[in-house]
Amino acid sequence: MKNKGYIVLTGLLIIALVYAGFQFTENQKMGKYLNKQLNERLEMLNLKVDTLHFVTAGALEDKEISRESLLEIQESLEMIRMKSLQVENLARGLNLDNADQLHSVTHNSARFMENRIALLTSEIGDKERLSLEGDAIRIIRHIKETSGKWESETESFLSSKNNINKTDWINSLILMQKHSNDYQRVMDE
Repeated sequence: MKNKGYIVLTGLLIIALVYAGFQFTENQKMGKYLNKQLNERLEMLNLKVDTLHFVTAGALEDKEISRESLLEIQESLEMIRMKSLQVENLARGLNLDNADQLHSVTHNSARFMENRIALLTSEIGDKERLSLEGDAIRIIRHIKETSGKWESETESFLSSKNNINKTDWINSLILMQKHSNDYQRVMDE
């Protein structure tokens, strides 16, 4: 009778260990998948922030902007909006440290910037280039300044491979959010 108890207990222990091993393997696979998804989104966010800053800086230097550059800015802002929201949702969905401080502010600011760029696109009309003066230069200058601040935060996304379990990338998103708030405050003046 005692042997049967040991056999049953050993069998249950083996089943529990097999199940735990299976769960561990599944968790490892999920972690790799989430890390890959996170890194792709953060790298795209960095790339589009760099593009936005480069194009707006060039336009300010030239004191004019082409229709093509306006479209490139629009595309970059759309991607920044989408990727920042995806990454914030991932952080909130996994209930990571400081994720409760993310409030889609960068997403909203990028949308606001897109609306401003749409005004410039309609102003350009049939022309190929728009001379930057008055409100147009103010719009581009503030987008450039904000994208420069975003750029200093997103560069950290490429400095090392981000791990879903670390929260340094969340802190960078929180700082981007602060710069986004600053942009909205300046543009409301």
